[in-house]
Amino acid sequence: MVTNMTIGDARLHPPSPHEPYARQRLKILYDASTFGSGIGSTLRGGIFRVVDRIVAEAIDDPDVDALITALSSEWASISTTLYCNQVGEPLKSRFRRGWRSLALPMSVHIRVREHLYAWEQAGRPRSLSAFFVRAAWFAAKHTIIRSPIAGSFDIFHSLFHALPPHPHLDCRARVITIYDLIPMLNPEYFTPDMVAYFKQILKSIDPLSDWVVCDSASTKRDLLRYVDIRPERVEVIHLAADPTFRRVDDEQRISDVRARYGIPDGRYLLSVSTLEPRKNLPFLLRCFARLLESDALAGVNLVLAGPKGWMSDPIYASLSDQRLKGRVHATGFVADEHLPALYTGALAFVYPSLYEGFGLPPLEAMSCGTPVITSNTSSLPEVVGDAGLMVDPTDESALCAAMRSVVDDCHLRSALSERALARAKRFTWRSCMQDHVTFYRRILDSTQKNA
Repeated sequence: MVTNMTIGDARLHPPSPHEPYARQRLKILYDASTFGSGIGSTLRGGIFRVVDRIVAEAIDDPDVDALITALSSEWASISTTLYCNQVGEPLKSRFRRGWRSLALPMSVHIRVREHLYAWEQAGRPRSLSAFFVRAAWFAAKHTIIRSPIAGSFDIFHSLFHALPPHPHLDCRARVITIYDLIPMLNPEYFTPDMVAYFKQILKSIDPLSDWVVCDSASTKRDLLRYVDIRPERVEVIHLAADPTFRRVDDEQRISDVRARYGIPDGRYLLSVSTLEPRKNLPFLLRCFARLLESDALAGVNLVLAGPKGWMSDPIYASLSDQRLKGRVHATGFVADEHLPALYTGALAFVYPSLYEGFGLPPLEAMSCGTPVITSNTSSLPEVVGDAGLMVDPTDESALCAAMRSVVDDCHLRSALSERALARAKRFTWRSCMQDHVTFYRRILDSTQKNA
Protein backbone atom coordinates (compact mmCIF):
# COMPACT_ATOMS: atom_id res chain seq x y z
CA MET A 1 0.00 0.00 0.00
CA VAL A 2 1.31 3.43 -0.95
CA THR A 3 1.24 6.03 1.82
CA ASN A 4 2.32 9.63 2.25
CA MET A 5 1.65 10.33 -1.42
CA THR A 6 1.84 13.95 -2.49
CA ILE A 7 0.15 15.78 -5.31
CA GLY A 8 3.54 16.40 -6.88
CA ASP A 9 4.29 12.69 -7.13
CA ALA A 10 5.18 11.81 -10.72
CA ARG A 11 2.75 8.91 -10.58
CA LEU A 12 -0.13 11.38 -10.55
CA HIS A 13 0.66 12.72 -14.02
CA PRO A 14 -1.22 11.25 -16.99
CA PRO A 15 0.41 8.40 -18.90
CA SER A 16 1.63 8.80 -22.43
CA PRO A 17 -1.31 8.68 -24.86
CA HIS A 18 0.45 5.79 -26.56
CA GLU A 19 0.40 3.58 -23.47
CA PRO A 20 -2.71 1.38 -23.07
CA TYR A 21 -4.61 1.95 -19.82
CA ALA A 22 -4.67 -1.82 -19.26
CA ARG A 23 -1.06 -1.51 -18.04
CA GLN A 24 -1.39 1.74 -16.10
CA ARG A 25 -1.83 2.31 -12.38
CA LEU A 26 -4.94 4.49 -12.21
CA LYS A 27 -5.06 7.84 -10.42
CA ILE A 28 -8.55 8.14 -8.90
CA LEU A 29 -9.80 11.04 -6.79
CA TYR A 30 -12.80 10.02 -4.66
CA ASP A 31 -15.28 12.51 -3.23
CA ALA A 32 -15.95 10.89 0.15
CA SER A 33 -17.93 13.76 1.71
CA THR A 34 -20.10 11.11 3.37
CA PHE A 35 -17.22 10.47 5.80
CA GLY A 36 -18.19 13.73 7.50
CA SER A 37 -21.15 11.93 9.06
CA GLY A 38 -18.70 9.62 10.83
CA ILE A 39 -17.59 12.31 13.28
CA GLY A 40 -18.91 11.71 16.78
CA SER A 41 -21.67 9.30 15.72
CA THR A 42 -22.24 5.56 15.84
CA LEU A 43 -25.35 5.89 13.63
CA ARG A 44 -23.50 5.48 10.34
CA GLY A 45 -26.00 4.60 7.67
CA GLY A 46 -25.81 2.29 4.71
CA ILE A 47 -24.20 4.75 2.30
CA PHE A 48 -21.53 5.67 4.86
CA ARG A 49 -20.65 1.98 5.22
CA VAL A 50 -20.55 1.46 1.46
CA VAL A 51 -18.31 4.49 0.88
CA ASP A 52 -16.04 3.33 3.70
CA ARG A 53 -15.60 -0.09 2.09
CA ILE A 54 -15.06 1.25 -1.45
CA VAL A 55 -12.40 3.71 -0.27
CA ALA A 56 -10.68 1.02 1.81
CA GLU A 57 -10.60 -1.38 -1.14
CA ALA A 58 -9.33 1.35 -3.47
CA ILE A 59 -6.49 2.24 -1.10
CA ASP A 60 -5.44 -1.42 -0.93
CA ASP A 61 -5.84 -2.11 -4.65
CA PRO A 62 -2.45 -2.42 -6.44
CA ASP A 63 -3.97 -1.00 -9.64
CA VAL A 64 -5.21 2.23 -8.01
CA ASP A 65 -3.60 5.34 -6.57
CA ALA A 66 -6.54 6.53 -4.49
CA LEU A 67 -6.89 10.03 -3.05
CA ILE A 68 -9.81 11.48 -1.07
CA THR A 69 -11.54 14.83 -1.10
CA ALA A 70 -14.83 16.32 0.13
CA LEU A 71 -16.53 18.77 -2.22
CA SER A 72 -20.22 18.75 -1.32
CA SER A 73 -19.93 21.72 1.07
CA GLU A 74 -17.54 23.68 3.25
CA TRP A 75 -18.88 21.82 6.27
CA ALA A 76 -18.29 18.47 4.55
CA SER A 77 -14.66 19.40 3.96
CA ILE A 78 -14.07 20.22 7.63
CA SER A 79 -15.94 17.21 9.03
CA THR A 80 -14.45 14.77 6.50
CA THR A 81 -10.94 16.04 7.17
CA LEU A 82 -11.48 15.64 10.90
CA TYR A 83 -12.83 12.13 10.34
CA CYS A 84 -9.78 11.17 8.24
CA ASN A 85 -7.51 12.49 10.99
CA GLN A 86 -9.51 10.62 13.61
CA VAL A 87 -9.14 7.33 11.75
CA GLY A 88 -5.50 8.04 10.92
CA GLU A 89 -3.49 6.32 8.21
CA PRO A 90 -4.20 5.55 5.46
CA LEU A 91 -7.05 8.09 5.16
CA LYS A 92 -5.20 11.04 6.68
CA SER A 93 -2.36 11.09 4.17
CA ARG A 94 -4.73 10.81 1.22
CA PHE A 95 -7.12 13.68 1.93
CA ARG A 96 -6.93 16.52 -0.62
CA ARG A 97 -8.47 19.99 -0.58
CA GLY A 98 -11.27 20.85 -2.96
CA TRP A 99 -12.55 23.56 -5.23
CA ARG A 100 -14.80 25.36 -2.73
CA SER A 101 -13.75 23.62 0.45
CA LEU A 102 -12.54 24.93 3.74
CA ALA A 103 -9.25 23.07 3.72
CA LEU A 104 -7.02 23.49 6.75
CA PRO A 105 -3.31 22.63 6.95
CA MET A 106 -2.59 19.32 8.66
CA SER A 107 -0.72 21.16 11.42
CA VAL A 108 -3.94 22.98 12.32
CA HIS A 109 -5.79 19.67 12.70
CA ILE A 110 -3.04 18.38 14.96
CA ARG A 111 -3.25 21.50 17.12
CA VAL A 112 -7.03 21.17 17.28
CA ARG A 113 -6.70 17.64 18.61
CA GLU A 114 -3.96 18.59 21.06
CA HIS A 115 -5.98 21.54 22.34
CA LEU A 116 -9.09 19.38 22.76
CA TYR A 117 -7.12 16.79 24.69
CA ALA A 118 -5.73 19.41 27.05
CA TRP A 119 -9.17 20.99 27.36
CA GLU A 120 -10.81 17.67 28.26
CA GLN A 121 -8.01 16.73 30.67
CA ALA A 122 -8.70 19.99 32.49
CA GLY A 123 -12.11 18.64 33.44
CA ARG A 124 -14.32 20.12 30.74
CA PRO A 125 -17.20 17.90 29.57
CA ARG A 126 -16.47 15.86 26.46
CA SER A 127 -19.17 16.36 23.85
CA LEU A 128 -19.64 16.49 20.11
CA SER A 129 -20.81 20.10 20.18
CA ALA A 130 -17.74 21.13 22.18
CA PHE A 131 -15.50 19.38 19.65
CA PHE A 132 -16.96 21.31 16.73
CA VAL A 133 -17.00 24.61 18.59
CA ARG A 134 -13.26 24.28 19.24
CA ALA A 135 -12.57 23.07 15.69
CA ALA A 136 -14.49 26.00 14.21
CA TRP A 137 -12.64 28.43 16.48
CA PHE A 138 -9.29 27.17 15.22
CA ALA A 139 -10.54 27.30 11.63
CA ALA A 140 -11.47 30.96 12.02
CA LYS A 141 -7.92 31.79 13.18
CA HIS A 142 -6.23 30.35 10.11
CA THR A 143 -6.26 31.11 6.41
CA ILE A 144 -9.05 29.44 4.50
CA ILE A 145 -8.00 28.03 1.16
CA ARG A 146 -10.31 28.23 -1.84
CA SER A 147 -8.76 26.79 -4.97
CA PRO A 148 -9.18 24.18 -7.68
CA ILE A 149 -7.90 20.74 -6.79
CA ALA A 150 -4.18 20.69 -7.47
CA GLY A 151 -2.73 18.01 -9.73
CA SER A 152 -3.98 15.83 -12.56
CA PHE A 153 -6.08 12.71 -12.12
CA ASP A 154 -7.37 10.04 -14.43
CA ILE A 155 -10.85 9.94 -12.92
CA PHE A 156 -12.84 11.93 -10.39
CA HIS A 157 -15.41 9.63 -8.73
CA SER A 158 -18.17 11.02 -6.52
CA LEU A 159 -19.40 8.26 -4.23
CA PHE A 160 -22.69 10.03 -3.50
CA HIS A 161 -22.82 13.82 -3.84
CA ALA A 162 -23.38 16.02 -6.90
CA LEU A 163 -20.51 16.34 -9.35
CA PRO A 164 -18.62 19.67 -9.19
CA PRO A 165 -18.33 21.99 -12.21
CA HIS A 166 -15.90 20.82 -14.91
CA PRO A 167 -13.48 23.79 -14.69
CA HIS A 168 -12.59 22.91 -11.11
CA LEU A 169 -11.26 19.44 -11.93
CA ASP A 170 -8.17 18.40 -13.85
CA CYS A 171 -9.19 14.88 -14.80
CA ARG A 172 -9.93 12.83 -17.88
CA ALA A 173 -13.39 11.67 -16.83
CA ARG A 174 -16.00 12.08 -14.10
CA VAL A 175 -17.94 9.21 -12.50
CA ILE A 176 -20.78 9.25 -9.99
CA THR A 177 -22.37 6.38 -8.05
CA ILE A 178 -26.18 6.28 -7.85
CA TYR A 179 -27.52 3.87 -5.24
CA ASP A 180 -31.26 4.25 -5.82
CA LEU A 181 -33.90 6.57 -7.27
CA ILE A 182 -36.23 6.55 -4.27
CA PRO A 183 -36.47 10.37 -3.95
CA MET A 184 -37.78 10.47 -7.52
CA LEU A 185 -39.97 7.37 -7.37
CA ASN A 186 -41.40 8.02 -3.89
CA PRO A 187 -40.85 11.68 -2.99
CA GLU A 188 -43.51 11.38 -0.29
CA TYR A 189 -40.96 9.44 1.80
CA PHE A 190 -38.61 12.43 2.01
CA THR A 191 -38.53 16.07 2.98
CA PRO A 192 -38.73 18.61 0.12
CA ASP A 193 -35.08 19.57 0.76
CA MET A 194 -33.94 15.95 0.34
CA VAL A 195 -35.85 15.60 -2.93
CA ALA A 196 -34.46 18.91 -4.21
CA TYR A 197 -30.89 17.86 -3.42
CA PHE A 198 -31.31 14.52 -5.16
CA LYS A 199 -32.57 16.34 -8.25
CA GLN A 200 -29.42 18.46 -8.03
CA ILE A 201 -27.33 15.27 -8.00
CA LEU A 202 -29.02 14.02 -11.18
CA LYS A 203 -28.76 17.45 -12.81
CA SER A 204 -24.99 17.48 -12.19
CA ILE A 205 -24.54 14.52 -14.55
CA ASP A 206 -23.50 15.48 -18.08
CA PRO A 207 -25.07 12.72 -20.21
CA LEU A 208 -22.57 13.27 -23.03
CA SER A 209 -19.34 13.10 -21.03
CA ASP A 210 -19.98 11.62 -17.57
CA TRP A 211 -20.21 8.00 -16.48
CA VAL A 212 -22.37 6.37 -13.81
CA VAL A 213 -22.06 3.38 -11.49
CA CYS A 214 -25.32 1.80 -10.30
CA ASP A 215 -25.40 -0.84 -7.59
CA SER A 216 -28.02 -2.97 -9.37
CA ALA A 217 -29.62 -3.46 -12.77
CA SER A 218 -32.86 -2.30 -11.15
CA THR A 219 -31.29 1.05 -10.20
CA LYS A 220 -29.86 1.39 -13.72
CA ARG A 221 -33.32 0.90 -15.26
CA ASP A 222 -34.74 3.55 -12.93
CA LEU A 223 -31.88 5.97 -13.67
CA LEU A 224 -32.41 5.72 -17.42
CA ARG A 225 -35.99 6.90 -16.89
CA TYR A 226 -34.78 10.19 -15.38
CA VAL A 227 -31.41 10.87 -17.04
CA ASP A 228 -31.07 10.87 -20.83
CA ILE A 229 -27.75 9.04 -20.88
CA ARG A 230 -26.69 6.17 -23.13
CA PRO A 231 -26.97 2.78 -21.34
CA GLU A 232 -23.34 1.92 -22.16
CA ARG A 233 -22.21 4.85 -19.99
CA VAL A 234 -23.89 3.27 -16.95
CA GLU A 235 -22.20 0.28 -15.29
CA VAL A 236 -23.87 -2.10 -12.82
CA ILE A 237 -21.51 -3.03 -9.97
CA HIS A 238 -22.98 -4.99 -7.09
CA LEU A 239 -22.09 -4.21 -3.48
CA ALA A 240 -21.20 -6.74 -0.78
CA ALA A 241 -21.70 -7.45 2.88
CA ASP A 242 -18.88 -6.69 5.28
CA PRO A 243 -16.69 -9.77 5.92
CA THR A 244 -17.64 -9.62 9.61
CA PHE A 245 -21.10 -10.91 8.69
CA ARG A 246 -20.80 -14.66 9.06
CA ARG A 247 -22.50 -17.41 11.02
CA VAL A 248 -21.87 -17.26 14.78
CA ASP A 249 -21.28 -20.71 16.30
CA ASP A 250 -20.84 -19.47 19.88
CA GLU A 251 -24.23 -19.89 21.59
CA GLN A 252 -23.09 -17.80 24.56
CA ARG A 253 -22.30 -14.88 22.26
CA ILE A 254 -25.79 -15.09 20.76
CA SER A 255 -27.30 -15.24 24.24
CA ASP A 256 -25.29 -12.23 25.40
CA VAL A 257 -26.43 -10.14 22.41
CA ARG A 258 -30.05 -11.09 23.02
CA ALA A 259 -29.74 -10.07 26.65
CA ARG A 260 -28.06 -6.79 25.69
CA TYR A 261 -31.04 -5.77 23.54
CA GLY A 262 -33.76 -7.16 25.78
CA ILE A 263 -34.81 -10.00 23.48
CA PRO A 264 -36.54 -12.73 25.52
CA ASP A 265 -35.70 -16.42 25.32
CA GLY A 266 -37.38 -18.44 22.59
CA ARG A 267 -37.57 -18.42 18.83
CA TYR A 268 -37.82 -15.21 16.84
CA LEU A 269 -38.16 -13.75 13.37
CA LEU A 270 -35.93 -10.77 12.63
CA SER A 271 -36.16 -7.62 10.54
CA VAL A 272 -33.22 -5.18 10.39
CA SER A 273 -33.63 -1.68 8.95
CA THR A 274 -34.03 1.97 9.76
CA LEU A 275 -37.68 2.38 10.75
CA GLU A 276 -38.99 4.34 7.76
CA PRO A 277 -41.93 4.05 5.30
CA ARG A 278 -40.35 2.15 2.40
CA LYS A 279 -39.36 -0.73 4.67
CA ASN A 280 -43.07 -1.65 4.77
CA LEU A 281 -43.03 -2.50 8.47
CA PRO A 282 -46.74 -1.80 9.19
CA PHE A 283 -47.47 -4.45 6.55
CA LEU A 284 -45.12 -6.89 8.31
CA LEU A 285 -46.73 -6.14 11.67
CA ARG A 286 -50.24 -6.73 10.26
CA CYS A 287 -49.17 -10.09 8.86
CA PHE A 288 -47.47 -11.10 12.11
CA ALA A 289 -50.57 -10.09 14.11
CA ARG A 290 -52.75 -12.10 11.73
CA LEU A 291 -50.64 -15.22 12.35
CA LEU A 292 -50.68 -14.66 16.09
CA GLU A 293 -54.47 -14.38 16.01
CA SER A 294 -54.70 -17.79 14.32
CA ASP A 295 -52.19 -19.22 16.82
CA ALA A 296 -49.88 -20.15 13.93
CA LEU A 297 -46.72 -18.83 15.58
CA ALA A 298 -46.82 -20.31 19.03
CA GLY A 299 -43.83 -19.14 21.05
CA VAL A 300 -42.35 -17.10 18.18
CA ASN A 301 -41.56 -13.40 18.61
CA LEU A 302 -40.73 -10.68 16.08
CA VAL A 303 -37.64 -8.51 16.56
CA LEU A 304 -37.38 -5.13 14.81
CA ALA A 305 -33.74 -4.02 14.92
CA GLY A 306 -32.79 -0.55 13.79
CA PRO A 307 -32.91 3.14 14.67
CA LYS A 308 -35.95 5.36 14.32
CA GLY A 309 -36.07 7.03 10.90
CA TRP A 310 -38.14 9.76 9.35
CA MET A 311 -41.94 9.39 9.11
CA SER A 312 -41.87 6.43 11.50
CA ASP A 313 -45.07 7.36 13.42
CA PRO A 314 -47.25 4.83 11.49
CA ILE A 315 -44.83 2.06 12.49
CA TYR A 316 -45.10 2.91 16.17
CA ALA A 317 -48.86 3.25 15.79
CA SER A 318 -48.96 -0.32 14.42
CA LEU A 319 -47.08 -1.53 17.49
CA SER A 320 -50.02 -0.47 19.65
CA ASP A 321 -52.08 -3.37 18.24
CA GLN A 322 -53.11 -5.43 21.28
CA ARG A 323 -52.46 -8.68 19.39
CA LEU A 324 -48.76 -7.74 19.29
CA LYS A 325 -48.40 -6.99 22.98
CA GLY A 326 -45.34 -8.75 24.39
CA ARG A 327 -44.56 -10.43 21.05
CA VAL A 328 -42.77 -7.64 19.15
CA HIS A 329 -39.49 -6.19 20.40
CA ALA A 330 -38.03 -3.00 18.89
CA THR A 331 -34.37 -2.89 19.87
CA GLY A 332 -33.44 0.51 18.48
CA PHE A 333 -29.96 0.89 17.01
CA VAL A 334 -27.87 -2.31 17.00
CA ALA A 335 -24.08 -2.00 16.68
CA ASP A 336 -22.55 -3.72 13.66
CA GLU A 337 -20.51 -6.05 15.85
CA HIS A 338 -23.71 -7.43 17.40
CA LEU A 339 -25.67 -7.96 14.18
CA PRO A 340 -24.08 -11.30 13.11
CA ALA A 341 -25.19 -12.93 16.37
CA LEU A 342 -28.66 -11.42 16.01
CA TYR A 343 -28.95 -12.72 12.44
CA THR A 344 -27.63 -16.17 13.35
CA GLY A 345 -30.04 -16.59 16.25
CA ALA A 346 -33.14 -15.88 14.14
CA LEU A 347 -35.41 -18.47 12.58
CA ALA A 348 -35.57 -16.27 9.49
CA PHE A 349 -34.93 -12.74 8.30
CA VAL A 350 -38.10 -11.02 7.05
CA TYR A 351 -37.69 -7.98 4.80
CA PRO A 352 -40.82 -6.99 2.84
CA SER A 353 -39.30 -3.69 1.62
CA LEU A 354 -41.19 -1.79 -1.07
CA TYR A 355 -38.02 -0.64 -2.85
CA GLU A 356 -34.27 -1.23 -2.53
CA GLY A 357 -31.45 0.13 -4.64
CA PHE A 358 -29.44 -2.94 -3.64
CA GLY A 359 -30.52 -4.37 -0.28
CA LEU A 360 -27.59 -4.96 2.06
CA PRO A 361 -29.56 -6.37 5.05
CA PRO A 362 -30.79 -9.48 3.17
CA LEU A 363 -27.23 -10.10 1.98
CA GLU A 364 -25.91 -9.69 5.54
CA ALA A 365 -28.49 -12.22 6.74
CA MET A 366 -27.57 -14.63 3.94
CA SER A 367 -23.89 -14.31 4.85
CA CYS A 368 -24.82 -15.52 8.33
CA GLY A 369 -26.76 -18.49 6.93
CA THR A 370 -30.13 -17.08 7.98
CA PRO A 371 -33.15 -18.03 5.82
CA VAL A 372 -34.50 -14.95 4.03
CA ILE A 373 -38.06 -13.91 3.20
CA THR A 374 -38.13 -10.76 1.11
CA SER A 375 -39.92 -8.86 -1.66
CA ASN A 376 -39.96 -9.78 -5.32
CA THR A 377 -39.52 -6.14 -6.33
CA SER A 378 -36.78 -3.70 -7.35
CA SER A 379 -33.23 -5.05 -6.83
CA LEU A 380 -34.02 -7.74 -4.28
CA PRO A 381 -34.36 -10.63 -6.78
CA GLU A 382 -30.87 -9.74 -8.07
CA VAL A 383 -29.40 -10.07 -4.60
CA VAL A 384 -31.35 -12.97 -3.14
CA GLY A 385 -31.97 -15.01 -6.29
CA ASP A 386 -33.28 -18.50 -5.51
CA ALA A 387 -31.68 -18.49 -2.05
CA GLY A 388 -34.76 -17.05 -0.32
CA LEU A 389 -38.54 -16.90 -0.43
CA MET A 390 -39.78 -13.99 -2.58
CA VAL A 391 -43.24 -12.50 -2.03
CA ASP A 392 -45.33 -9.59 -3.28
CA PRO A 393 -44.88 -6.89 -0.59
CA THR A 394 -48.56 -5.97 -0.84
CA ASP A 395 -49.93 -9.53 -0.52
CA GLU A 396 -50.61 -10.30 3.15
CA SER A 397 -51.57 -13.92 2.46
CA ALA A 398 -48.29 -14.54 0.63
CA LEU A 399 -46.13 -13.14 3.43
CA CYS A 400 -48.13 -14.98 6.10
CA ALA A 401 -47.70 -18.25 4.19
CA ALA A 402 -43.95 -17.69 3.80
CA MET A 403 -43.42 -16.92 7.49
CA ARG A 404 -45.52 -19.88 8.58
CA SER A 405 -43.73 -22.32 6.25
CA VAL A 406 -40.28 -21.25 7.48
CA VAL A 407 -41.32 -21.47 11.14
CA ASP A 408 -42.96 -24.90 10.74
CA ASP A 409 -40.51 -26.64 8.37
CA CYS A 410 -37.00 -27.23 9.71
CA HIS A 411 -35.97 -28.92 6.43
CA LEU A 412 -36.96 -25.81 4.48
CA ARG A 413 -34.96 -23.64 6.89
CA SER A 414 -31.91 -25.87 6.45
CA ALA A 415 -32.16 -25.77 2.65
CA LEU A 416 -32.60 -21.99 2.59
CA SER A 417 -29.66 -21.56 4.94
CA GLU A 418 -27.34 -23.58 2.69
CA ARG A 419 -28.48 -21.74 -0.42
CA ALA A 420 -28.09 -18.40 1.35
CA LEU A 421 -24.48 -19.10 2.32
CA ALA A 422 -23.61 -20.22 -1.22
CA ARG A 423 -25.30 -17.19 -2.79
CA ALA A 424 -23.66 -14.70 -0.43
CA LYS A 425 -20.20 -15.87 -1.49
CA ARG A 426 -20.81 -14.35 -4.94
CA PHE A 427 -20.72 -10.83 -3.47
CA THR A 428 -17.37 -9.58 -2.18
CA TRP A 429 -15.83 -6.12 -1.80
CA ARG A 430 -12.72 -7.35 -3.61
CA SER A 431 -14.74 -8.24 -6.71
CA CYS A 432 -16.65 -4.96 -6.35
CA MET A 433 -13.38 -2.99 -6.59
CA GLN A 434 -12.11 -5.18 -9.43
CA ASP A 435 -15.29 -4.34 -11.34
CA HIS A 436 -14.66 -0.64 -10.63
CA VAL A 437 -11.12 -0.91 -11.99
CA THR A 438 -12.36 -2.65 -15.14
CA PHE A 439 -14.92 0.12 -15.62
CA TYR A 440 -12.32 2.84 -15.04
CA ARG A 441 -10.07 1.30 -17.71
CA ARG A 442 -12.95 1.10 -20.18
CA ILE A 443 -13.77 4.76 -19.55
CA LEU A 444 -10.16 5.86 -20.07
CA ASP A 445 -9.72 3.76 -23.18
CA SER A 446 -12.85 5.38 -24.56
CA THR A 447 -11.71 8.93 -23.74
CA GLN A 448 -8.26 8.21 -25.20
CA LYS A 449 -9.76 6.99 -28.48
CA ASN A 450 -12.02 10.04 -28.70
CA ALA A 451 -9.25 12.53 -27.84
